Amino acid sequence: IKAQPTNANKHLHLGSGGSGAQDPVPNEVIMAVRKVTDLPIWVGGGIRSVEIAKQKADAGASVIVVGTHFEYEKGFAQVESFAKEIKGNFTENNVT
Repeated sequence: IKAQPTNANKHLHLGSGGSGAQDPVPNEVIMAVRKVTDLPIWVGGGIRSVEIAKQKADAGASVIVVGTHFEYEKGFAQVESFAKEIKGNFTENNVT
């Protein structure tokens, strides 16, 4: 897991090994980072389901980064339904 400030420190990106990562960033790590910053937290790597994406949002992620999953699983048709299902979770947590 690596955390890196990006875009002139306007957000943090927590990743678990880059494209095609096997395991996502643990929720405990996201929660710990959220406790010490108000910056948006982008989380990516290993997010292969709506449920995992929701867990990351509940833990404090501001943005869920997915990509490789859609290259291999059901193509781009799945992107819209994935986004719609997790959007409500971000709205509930006052994240856009």
